[in-house]
Amino acid sequence: MKAMSYKKFRESESPYYDTLEGKMPRAEVIKKLESFLKEKLGEGQDFFDQYKVKEA
Repeated sequence: MKAMSYKKFRESESPYYDTLEGKMPRAEVIKKLESFLKEKLGEGQDFFDQYKVKEA
């Protein structure tokens, strides 16, 4: 499964996304992204690759 880009995520209006942890609401993906960025400042794309985020 290929992950989506951060730009595509921002432009997306999908309420849910498929991730390695299963189907996840947009708000939860954003919370995980915030947490991820706190640990690795400035590396947002790595989050989408790591969690294999894409539109559900």
